[in-house]
Amino acid sequence: MNLSAISSVLDMSSPMEDLSDWVAVKANIFTKEEDTDHLRFICAWSDEASKVAITLHEGSRKASDQNNKNRVCLLSMSEIYHMHKQFCLIDTSLARDFPKEIKPNYTPSRKKYEYISTCIEHYLSCAVQKVGKKLVVASMFNEEDPLSCYEENWNEFKIKSLEDLVDKAYKELEEVLQLRGRAESLLQLTTIYALEDQVFKNISDYLGELYNFHLHPFLELREMSHSRVKQAKDKLGEEIGPNIRQQAQKDFEDWSEQSLIATEAIQQLYLEFYRKTYNLMLGGRDRMLEDKKRFGKAAFGLHGMPRLLKLEVQVCQEDLKLHNAIKAIKAYQRDKIKSQLTFLSYDYGAVQEVERIEEEISNAQLNVFDADLDVIEAEERLYKSQVALL
Repeated sequence: MNLSAISSVLDMSSPMEDLSDWVAVKANIFTKEEDTDHLRFICAWSDEASKVAITLHEGSRKASDQNNKNRVCLLSMSEIYHMHKQFCLIDTSLARDFPKEIKPNYTPSRKKYEYISTCIEHYLSCAVQKVGKKLVVASMFNEEDPLSCYEENWNEFKIKSLEDLVDKAYKELEEVLQLRGRAESLLQLTTIYALEDQVFKNISDYLGELYNFHLHPFLELREMSHSRVKQAKDKLGEEIGPNIRQQAQKDFEDWSEQSLIATEAIQQLYLEFYRKTYNLMLGGRDRMLEDKKRFGKAAFGLHGMPRLLKLEVQVCQEDLKLHNAIKAIKAYQRDKIKSQLTFLSYDYGAVQEVERIEEEISNAQLNVFDADLDVIEAEERLYKSQVALL
């Protein structure tokens, strides 16, 4: 339920006994929650989307902080304006904090991009103080908030739908495996193999849809971050005053951090996805090896060997993707350690800290080399399996 809908339940023209238009809400929904995390908003206007890209950052700016929480969303001026109107139903003083230029159809000129972004950052910080973090964050990210607990959240609904499809496909796999266990001949199994292959495809497709949905906002954040880092670099290369240079340096650091955050999330999602698809194909390959032992090499060579060889190739393909994802994560971890140098003040006392970080970078680089070797070995296994299939 939107905040504006509160007024509808206060219509006294209907009898008090008729509660059909009333909505039950939780107690103390506007109590300001205590929050120990440092909350920071970073805003930037996106020309491509004609919306404001907003990054919510909770935690310290240190790259080594494992408790950082970061989320990103794109909001139009109309969405920000209507969100503000809802917040004003709780605290009217927010009207003084809202940028006067912003209207539902407002589009800032290029000269005002930075000014409007700064104003929105300030307004969101004020909104958190006055109406609470929970409600502001829920409104920004379309989450279930205290006033919409009876309303389906679209993102959650989409994720739940995709997860249900994945679960259903895995249950179909269990049913196929039960048929496998009851098969008394290899000829019966050949029919079941076709069913199993179709289930493999369904699971892979549904997993792909689910992880693509999770990936989308982080891919947008990474693209936006790269663009803003380039803009900051270009500005730092110009002859500019100290204040503008300081702001450009801050933008460079902030957006470099956002780029690393997005990259970490993307790599973790890829790792999870490829681990699941690898285990899926590995299970199929191992079951074929059991069938080979059960029915003998001669009979299996006629009815099962072609499928086993194809599954071996698929296992090696997924294994290679998995090792590439692991390599990318190790490279990210190395780059994350390197980024710590950005936040150091290069004075005499920082020498030991620099030496420590450089040692960590060297160790991380060794891990990247190890991952490179694993990738090469996975490629070799793939080539051998492809040759065996010829």
